[in-house]
Amino acid sequence: MLDATTYGLFLVTAAVVVLSPGPDTILVLSRTLASGGPAGIMTLLGTQVGNVMHAVLAGIGVSTVVLLFPNGPLAFNPAWAPGRPVRLGEAMAELAPAPSSA
Repeated sequence: MLDATTYGLFLVTAAVVVLSPGPDTILVLSRTLASGGPAGIMTLLGTQVGNVMHAVLAGIGVSTVVLLFPNGPLAFNPAWAPGRPVRLGEAMAELAPAPSSA
């Protein structure tokens, strides 16, 4: 069993963690203060749509599909990640207009 001092410290720590704002709250507050109420509302709606999508995907078991089919279309290959910025830079360089030699 926990003694009273340890339990009290646990309660204080839990209260601090529960009452501290999360990253989505900080994002909404910063957007509201920087750009006004409508931007804050749109940011709030965006974060909540993301939360709902995450809950729905978790509920239907997308992570189970990823685990069952590790080489399927939903697989994440960390070996690809370092090359993505390079390929993006190459694609952007191809789309950029050629410099004039005037």
